[in-house]
Amino acid sequence: MYYDGGQVFYGNVMVYDNTARERDELLGTSGVAALPLAGDVAVGVIPNAYTSFGVLAPPPYLEQSSLIPVETRSLWFLWQGERLDLRINGNLVPFSLAEQRLTEDPFVPIHNYYAADIREYAGQEATIRFEFYAYEVHAEVPWPGAVQALDDIYFSPIPEPSPVTLLILGSALLVAGHRTRSRRGVGS
Repeated sequence: MYYDGGQVFYGNVMVYDNTARERDELLGTSGVAALPLAGDVAVGVIPNAYTSFGVLAPPPYLEQSSLIPVETRSLWFLWQGERLDLRINGNLVPFSLAEQRLTEDPFVPIHNYYAADIREYAGQEATIRFEFYAYEVHAEVPWPGAVQALDDIYFSPIPEPSPVTLLILGSALLVAGHRTRSRRGVGS
């Protein structure tokens, strides 16, 4: 699948170009719904939504094998679509909406970021796979699902306390320790 001047060609995966979208929307020629983009390019997918001889074609997917950093706590990604499965080393990994970020994009004013807890895979070589599905399945009729977009995929480390948090915590411990010593000295 590819995006060419406002047309989406049904197939597997396309690269969605923000600059082409802006040009086509200004000209009023875009046949593609606005998709969330964190930068200039995102992965766009139209999943198979029909059966051929009673068999649903395999879903389009995006897959990457790499070392997951040791300090990783979660995998975050920007996604808009009907149904997405996240798999790591073949295992289905649950994810949920983690944050909604306001944008300056008038076509997509809110970006939905999802996160999955992947601590058990930290420090390991792993294959991460996003599988795209359509909600509705139509028998024997070529019927594409809705365009889905995936962008801004990143590992989130275990959060470290900020210097301000450490300063406040340290001050609170000093005050508590001073009060404890003062009470012991007063009562002796």
